[in-house]
Amino acid sequence: MRSGLSSKGFYIAALAIFFGLTLLYFYRPLVRLPSRVLIDCNEGWNAFASERLLAGEALYPRYDALISNNYPPLSFYVNAGFAVMVGDHLIAGRIISLLSLFIVAGMLGMCLRQMGGRRVQAAVMQLFFLASIAIFAEHYVAMADPQWLGHAIQATGLYLLLKSENRGRLFYLSIFLMAASGFIKHSLIVLPAAVFLWLLVVDRPALVRFTAVGILLAGLFLAALTLVHGTDFLHGLFSDCRKWSLLATARQISIRFNQLMIFVTLGVSGFFLLPRSKTSTLLFFYFALACIWGAFMFGGEGIDWNALFDMIISGTLIGGALLIHVDRMELQNSSQAGALTICVLSLLAVSLIVPMPYRVFKLRDYWKHRALQVETVADDIRYLAGMRGPVMCEDPALCYWAGKRFEVDMFMTGAKVRAGVIDREKFTDLIESRYFSAIQISRPDGESPRLDEAINRAIRANYAIGRKDSCAGVFYVPK
Repeated sequence: MRSGLSSKGFYIAALAIFFGLTLLYFYRPLVRLPSRVLIDCNEGWNAFASERLLAGEALYPRYDALISNNYPPLSFYVNAGFAVMVGDHLIAGRIISLLSLFIVAGMLGMCLRQMGGRRVQAAVMQLFFLASIAIFAEHYVAMADPQWLGHAIQATGLYLLLKSENRGRLFYLSIFLMAASGFIKHSLIVLPAAVFLWLLVVDRPALVRFTAVGILLAGLFLAALTLVHGTDFLHGLFSDCRKWSLLATARQISIRFNQLMIFVTLGVSGFFLLPRSKTSTLLFFYFALACIWGAFMFGGEGIDWNALFDMIISGTLIGGALLIHVDRMELQNSSQAGALTICVLSLLAVSLIVPMPYRVFKLRDYWKHRALQVETVADDIRYLAGMRGPVMCEDPALCYWAGKRFEVDMFMTGAKVRAGVIDREKFTDLIESRYFSAIQISRPDGESPRLDEAINRAIRANYAIGRKDSCAGVFYVPK
């Protein structure tokens, strides 16, 4: 008797619980999606890049300019095309991001089905994945950023790879999608690297084809995009001035380790409990490299939860593989297999239920302040729109919605000043000349951690606080 039949009721219960929790955790991101509220400074940055592309302006400025672009261009093409229909580059980016997240979840389910899983197992793990993302990285749910678009393309490539059995058109299509994903977000190297190591172990002839076609496609993408966008594209992509430190890696791991314990548990359990097969070997490579790469990425300045998305994706797949394995176990006493299934489902459920009280409290607090937040940001936008002349925004979404040009990328400009790429005096001279009619700083004390003390001091010396609120921080105006 198959153990999965004896645990049918527990799967149904898990589906109901996971579905309810996913709705709860997704409620706030879905409600805020069409609203002009501030989520992350990346949103306005991406919206401005998409807008410049649609307007026919240079997508990649000079390397020593005050605005920067260190992302590959394919996401901007997608965003710009969709923005034509939506009418707002930032809101278009949020919609694309949300749809991409759902595509990732869908592809994970299809991968588990390809691995022999039942529909109910795929559905359980899809909901677990979505709820987990909303718990650990809520601001990345429906956030205007290309991260999930890149993962959606890669996850589709992974499904086609599993389905192709390393041959035929689907195999080459999977290579194409993995190569293309790198020109949506160039930090998405974990899955291709895992596939490379996996093929090195299980299928050397396929490895030769994977490597040759992958390098050829990456070279063609790079050459074509350099031809279109010039060498400034290469400078922006490969000349990153952000600071990296081992201390930052250690600090981030210590902060986030307990939160990610469920995925560590799934990965380690899968390594010891899953039988060795081609598929499980691929999943182990994927999970191990995701942990290593995520830890490395955390050492970089300005890196967020997205560094660990590959770990969450691969951990979800291993969790699904565990359910499939237990379901296949032929035991004399089927209750033992049923008990194992219940243990795995309970472990997943507990990880999603524990944050629920805090999330309910936050949701109640959100509704108390939502109307005020929307109204405050609308006032901030009107305030900046009424300014004559250029403005500098630490959160570029405000400048974007106010119809102002993107004059300074404060994060990358600060990094380039510290690296000596941009002359500090040239930038401070601009501030001392009171070139900007307003400067927005997100922190309530008016100090930007993205800019060094000399630049912050120049702002305080030449600008006075003209407006201050709980959403956007401080707005400086010339003295």
